[in-house]
Amino acid sequence: MRWLRSKRPRIVRIHHDVYTSGAKRLPLGLRLQMMLARRRVPSELAELVQVRVLPSIYTRADAGEIDGIVMDGDGGAVGQFVPTGFETYAWLPNPAWKWAAPGADGAIDNFADDREGGLWARPVKWIDVAKASGLDMHKETRWSDIAGPTIEYGNRAVSPEQAWTWGPREGTLEPFVAESLFNLLSRWTQPGDRCLSGKWEGAVGREWRTDVKLATPHWDYFIWACKFGDLGEWLARPDSFERSEGVPHVLWPASREWFLANLYSYHSNYLAGSRELIEAVMNSSLEAYEVELPDRSRPAGD
Repeated sequence: MRWLRSKRPRIVRIHHDVYTSGAKRLPLGLRLQMMLARRRVPSELAELVQVRVLPSIYTRADAGEIDGIVMDGDGGAVGQFVPTGFETYAWLPNPAWKWAAPGADGAIDNFADDREGGLWARPVKWIDVAKASGLDMHKETRWSDIAGPTIEYGNRAVSPEQAWTWGPREGTLEPFVAESLFNLLSRWTQPGDRCLSGKWEGAVGREWRTDVKLATPHWDYFIWACKFGDLGEWLARPDSFERSEGVPHVLWPASREWFLANLYSYHSNYLAGSRELIEAVMNSSLEAYEVELPDRSRPAGD
C-alpha cells in the first residue's frame, strides 16, 4: 500500500514568469508580486506581500548531523552538489510542459485556484523531446541540445508542433515527481524517520537562518530536521508559494542511506544511494540517468 495519498499536482508558476498564454487572470498574490517586481519596490516592502514562514514540519537540527558530509567536485561537476562515498548517483531532470486543452488526459491545471480559468499542461520527459527532434538522450544531453527553436530566454517553444511548450522549471521538485520519488525512497526510509533538510542561504528569509550550516564548494545551506513522511506529504501537495517555501535544496535521512540535491536556479535533481536504490528509481516511471561525480552538471537555460 502506498503511504502517500494520491494527489493531483498543479503548477502555479511558469519559469521566467511566463504567465500570459491563455491565463485570463492571475491569483492576487502573483499579480502583486509581479507588479512590485516591475516597479522595483524595495525588497523590504515586497516581502510584506508574501509572508515567509518556516513550515511547521521543520525542527532544529544538531550540528553533529552534518559531520562527515563531503562534497569536493570541481566547478560544473555533479560532485559539487552530492557527497562522495555513495555507491552510485542519478540525474533526475525536471520535466518540460506541453500546453493542453482543459481537462485533457494527463494534463495538470496550472491555475486551478483561479476561478476565471487557467493553463493546463502535460509533463514531458526530456527523452520524449529528444525523440521528437530525432535525437538520442543520454547523461551528457543539455536542454539546449534537444529543445529546438525557442523564445522567452530559451524557455518557450516557437511552434505548437514542438513536443513541449514551456521548458523545465528551476529549483523545484514537481509534486508528481516528489510523490513517486518518496514512495520509492520509502523502501529504505520510514515515514517517522528523522531527515535533515537544507535551503540555500541565498534563497531564504530570516526564518530559515540557523547555526547548523552545511558548507559545499558551490552553495551553503541552512539545515533543519524533519520527518520523512511529513516532508513527503508537503512535497506532494499542489504547488503554491507556501509549498515552494518548504521545498528543500538538500535532503538526506539521518541514516545516510541516500542524499537528494534539488539545485536552486538549475533544472536538475541529483540522487545518491546504493546500486539497488538507484536502479529502482531508474526502472520507475521517473526520468533518471546514472551519472558519476566528475560528470558535468546541467544549469538552467543550458
